[in-house]
Amino acid sequence: MPKIKNKEYLNFLKKGEINTIDSDEFGKMLDLVEHRFRADARSFAILLFTTGRRPSELLSLRAKDFKKVRRTLHIQVPTRKGGITSTVLLPWNDFTQEVWDFVSKPMFPETFVFNKLRQYPPVKNIVRWKGRDGELKTKIYERVEGRLYYNLNKWFGVPPYFFRHNRFTLAAEKGASEFQIMLMKGAKTRDSVAPYMHKSIKEATKLKKFYK
Repeated sequence: MPKIKNKEYLNFLKKGEINTIDSDEFGKMLDLVEHRFRADARSFAILLFTTGRRPSELLSLRAKDFKKVRRTLHIQVPTRKGGITSTVLLPWNDFTQEVWDFVSKPMFPETFVFNKLRQYPPVKNIVRWKGRDGELKTKIYERVEGRLYYNLNKWFGVPPYFFRHNRFTLAAEKGASEFQIMLMKGAKTRDSVAPYMHKSIKEATKLKKFYK
């Protein structure tokens, strides 16, 4: 099981110099989760790893967003940065079984599934950026992650966004196209997807023979 530190994570973002975490390695890391709402925290961590979606998006999930169809877990995931709402289809395994056992309880009628992990009251976060037309745009987000970021970093040695980048890099390693990774991210454009097409240690190793 790799010991990942934040410095290594920064190298991953800048150069792609980090090994990805596969399902077996994540399964061992999952045992490090310690929380008074352990079932909530474990299910949340599993969704971070399997879907690659933003923590704030996962915290917005409700029970009605989950559906089991044969041997597949369907999740309707919203986006927080103007992207597209998309359906994530996860294959049935021990991870998805644990998530389904958690979210299918009658305790989640209309409330957020991860209500116990959300921060109250939410923190207002103002984001400003320059649009394609050159105009300055402003949007106010409600940050509900709170102490969750601290806990995830403590358990796994990385910020939660590592799992987002890890998921898309794994997809690229397995041959996913830019369009497919766009769907996984809920992205509208290819700009944020292109980096994953070359941030793969395994693929870089295969290319070694072309430099001889």
